[in-house]
Amino acid sequence: MLRRAALAAAAAALLAIVGPAAAQQATVTGSYDPSAWGLGTAVGVLQAGTASVVVQPSGQASATFTDARSPALNGEFLAYVDATGIRVVRWATGEQVARVDGPLSKPALNWPDLAYVRAGTGQRLELTDLTTGHTRLIAKAAPTVDLGRPALRGGFIAWHVAAGRKSQIRLAPVAGYRYGRSKLIAASVSGLQVNPSISSGHILWVEQAAAVSYLRLRKITGGPIRTLATLRGPSRILWTTALGGRTAYVTRWNPTAGKAEIVTRRWR
Repeated sequence: MLRRAALAAAAAALLAIVGPAAAQQATVTGSYDPSAWGLGTAVGVLQAGTASVVVQPSGQASATFTDARSPALNGEFLAYVDATGIRVVRWATGEQVARVDGPLSKPALNWPDLAYVRAGTGQRLELTDLTTGHTRLIAKAAPTVDLGRPALRGGFIAWHVAAGRKSQIRLAPVAGYRYGRSKLIAASVSGLQVNPSISSGHILWVEQAAAVSYLRLRKITGGPIRTLATLRGPSRILWTTALGGRTAYVTRWNPTAGKAEIVTRRWR
C-alpha cells in the first residue's frame, strides 16, 4: 500500500505539470523545458511571474525572448509559445519567419516541419510544413489523456501518451506517415513514460516508477536501454528532456517548492 501511495503521489505531481499553462504559474521559478541543437541550448525561464526563453548558442552571446515559453531550437531557428500561438524566429536577429495561431502548446521544430499539440475537446498532435502550410494529424486523444512534448529530429517524430498510470512512448517516420502507424518504444501500466527527445540516432525519455525518476536512453533501431540518471522523489522528479549530440538535458523539478533547474548528463 505504501508503494502504491508513493506512486500515486508522484504520478499526480507529474500530471499536474503536464498542461501548457503550468509553466506560467507564478509559484514556479527557475529553468525548465530544455531544447538542444548541437552544443547550443534553449530553455524556458520563469522568474517573478515573467516567462521567457533564453537561447545559449555555443561560443556566442545569448538571446532572450520575453513573454515566451516551451522553446524548440533548430539551427538558426527557434520556435516558442506566446500569447496567441507559436512563433518561429531567427533567434540571432529576432526576425519572425512563421507563426501558427490557436490553442497550441509543446512545439518541436525541424525546419520546415513544426509539430505541436492543439487543445480542444481533446488533444491533437499535428505536424505542419511551414513552407506549404500543409498540416497532418499525427495522433489524437480524449480530454483525460495527455499528448506531449513531441520530439522531431532525423526524419522521426516521437511523443508520449499518458492517462493516469498508463503511458507510452511512440515513434514514427515523418515521411509517408500514415495515421495510427507508429512504433512502441516504451510502455507502462504502473508508472509514467514521458517526454522523449531524439538526436544522433538515439531516443531519450523519462520513466517514473514508484516515486523514482529514471532518465532512459536507447538507439532508435532498438537494443539495450541505458539509464543516465536516477532521482528519488516524490519531492524531486525528472521531467522534460532534450538531446544534443552526446549530451542529455533534463528538467529536475521540485513540485513542493515550485522550483526547476536543468541538469546534464554526458554519454558515449
